Amino acid sequence: MTVATEKEQLLILLKSFSNSQSTRVALYKEFDDAFTDYKAKRLPIDQYQSICGIVTDGFQEVSQQIQTIERQLRDTYSREDLAQLIRRVQEGEREKLKLTVNIQIWEIESEAGDKDFTEAIAEARPKLAGILESINDVLEEVREATSELSYD
Repeated sequence: MTVATEKEQLLILLKSFSNSQSTRVALYKEFDDAFTDYKAKRLPIDQYQSICGIVTDGFQEVSQQIQTIERQLRDTYSREDLAQLIRRVQEGEREKLKLTVNIQIWEIESEAGDKDFTEAIAEARPKLAGILESINDVLEEVREATSELSYD
């Protein structure tokens, strides 16, 4: 039985992060698809709420997995640089989720006629696009760091 080198362990952690991030992307797609179906009246409110609950549980699980990876990078391997990249992704994802949920609530309330959130939605969409771009930039930094470790 061979003990993995530190570099191999770091690569395993970064691969685990990548897998967790892929799971998060799939959860977002489920979340967005459910909202689209709900708005188009193809999905009843109770099913939409059920999907939201399931997706929320999934987001929490993924976040906990990624926090564990971040802690290991920082505490076990003293790789503050990599841990900070992971932290930046986590913070961006938290902002993205919060804004996405707000936009969905505003769209539902606007459609119900309770209040007009058209302006708030219009202001939020470019902000959401900026958050997505920032997340993707950091993910590219993670890919570069992974590549550097692979070829050292």
